[in-house]
Amino acid sequence: MPDPKPAKTAKIGPLRLILVAVGVVLVLAAALAWLNRRTLARDALTGWLKSKGVAADAEVEAFGPTTFTARLTLGDPKNPDFAAEQAVVRYRPRLTGIEVVSVSLRKPVLRARLRASGLSVGSLDPLIREFLRRPPRPDAAKPRISIDDGLLLLATDYGALRIAADAVVDDGQLQSLAATSAPARLRGPDFDVSLGAASLRQSATANRFDVSLTAPVTTAAVAGRTLSDGRLTLSAQGPYPDLVKRRGEGPVAIRAALAGRRLAGADQDLEAVTLSAGFDGRTAGWIQDLLVTGRATADLAADAVTSGAAR
Repeated sequence: MPDPKPAKTAKIGPLRLILVAVGVVLVLAAALAWLNRRTLARDALTGWLKSKGVAADAEVEAFGPTTFTARLTLGDPKNPDFAAEQAVVRYRPRLTGIEVVSVSLRKPVLRARLRASGLSVGSLDPLIREFLRRPPRPDAAKPRISIDDGLLLLATDYGALRIAADAVVDDGQLQSLAATSAPARLRGPDFDVSLGAASLRQSATANRFDVSLTAPVTTAAVAGRTLSDGRLTLSAQGPYPDLVKRRGEGPVAIRAALAGRRLAGADQDLEAVTLSAGFDGRTAGWIQDLLVTGRATADLAADAVTSGAAR
């Protein structure tokens, strides 16, 4: 009686060879993919952006199971709308896909234009509109976003602004912002203002925000009056807007003051003048039905007043 084992071995042998060959090919493919992971990641990122109408270039520095690091340029390479010296994205795999844990931008530069028609960031406008049409789900994870040594170059109808900033966004809230603007001159049909280096500080805790602004005013000519050697200060505290529930309810306090060495105009000069204003109240509702109630105060003081006849 013939032994069936050799025949059985003869049938399985080629199958094993095929499986081994396939395994070797898969291992080689995986190895090549790993060796070329930076190129693959770059092509995937820039290809996705280009499909959205955004010209993009990326220099991938690192790409691993949990971290992606690259240098990004979006828009015209000679004058990009956005560029970051380094962008670090940390993520973790989930059953439903990839969850982004944090995004860190080092020395990002954003060019934007503020016109009467609204704010524009050039080639990024279509991408932003798409995100606004499809806001994240309320239960979606909100990555921590940090900006280190960022720069905003803002062009307006009245002049250009250059603003340097550090910021942290966590759980969908702007937790901290420290911004400084370079001296600037803003001019329009009815005003001409020269500003020194201004600073803006913002923090958020327990669903409330605290913001303060300080801006030297070298000169300001408005409606026939001219302020010299002035300083604008502003502080405000209020409820942090809930973008999910679309509500912003709670107490609000605002203080503002504009002081100057001289305010001249309308045949009257005011020396060491200070205009101060304040508001204490509450807000309720959202943008379309926002309700603000409270009490406002204002005061104008000067050390000396000189009329045109006296001069």
